[in-house]
Amino acid sequence: MTSTSLPLLFGRTVFHHWDHHWFAWTPGHPDHESFEVMSIESPGAAGRPLVWAFFTERTTPKRQVHYVNRADLAATWGGAGAHFREMHYVASGAFGAPRGLDLAFADGNGDAVDWRLRVDPHDHLEAAGLTDQRGHEASRFLLLFFRRLGVRTADSRLSVGGRTVGVTGTGTEPFVAAYSFDILVASILCGHWEVREEADALVRGGSDRFTWDGTARLRGRLPGFAQAAAVEYDGARGLREVAHHCIGHTFRLAFSPPVPWSGAFDARHVGRFAAHLDAVEEVLVGDAAAWDADTLLLRPTSPAWAAASVLQWRVGEREQGRYVVRISRGDPDIG
Repeated sequence: MTSTSLPLLFGRTVFHHWDHHWFAWTPGHPDHESFEVMSIESPGAAGRPLVWAFFTERTTPKRQVHYVNRADLAATWGGAGAHFREMHYVASGAFGAPRGLDLAFADGNGDAVDWRLRVDPHDHLEAAGLTDQRGHEASRFLLLFFRRLGVRTADSRLSVGGRTVGVTGTGTEPFVAAYSFDILVASILCGHWEVREEADALVRGGSDRFTWDGTARLRGRLPGFAQAAAVEYDGARGLREVAHHCIGHTFRLAFSPPVPWSGAFDARHVGRFAAHLDAVEEVLVGDAAAWDADTLLLRPTSPAWAAASVLQWRVGEREQGRYVVRISRGDPDIG
């Protein structure tokens, strides 16, 4: 293939499903505004609960400090990495109902993190939906954090190094803590990846391998547990949809009309894009329009909080049998 005949690929995405999520504001912490815990107890956890805990900085760029209870995941964690920690983890209550939490582990400074959360057994889970990213790691990715069901609680005791960091009284936080059930987390990463032809495959970033499935669709295996992808084109190799699959769940990014491609973007192209999480349609929608022959802009229009999260999708360094795809945040109209 020449560089102009290579099919168009989007950048890398990350997608996971989690059974449980607990959240607490941390006004008493000197550096972090919140603390969150996510876990998988369903068959995908492979024998024992997988637990992921993380603090989020109070100030921009709101970086996160991650802890996981599996050494293999900590060793391959992206971005700034994650700490492996043995954790005391007990989730109380029935699966699918509001659940309490007892969690204990040592943070990166060796201080004990201790959290006890309870939910009133008479409370009911209610529809939650897409959560505002609130600038969290905004320089690294666009986050779609979808909670199917959730409930808030004031019965939360969170301490770090023996010091209470959770909400203890009336403050500016909108609530004390919360529990959510059945969570889908999709991220569109910022970065750059070489796309090249290799034997009968198209390789992105050295590890994502895609092959034709006999139709106008590329299928690929992605790094990580049970991760797969599919890229669908129209008859003229316009990119119609990118799908990311994980343990029976799917994140789809669809373009209407398909994004035309002839080794460069059509500078006249104006269309729409929509993100779907499983059967929940259009959790994020927006405009998809060419800026020039190298750049397509994705401008979210709904939900309102995402409107400032413009993504630049660039393709450059086109040579024989290769090109580089770049995804970055920022609106060229104002920057």
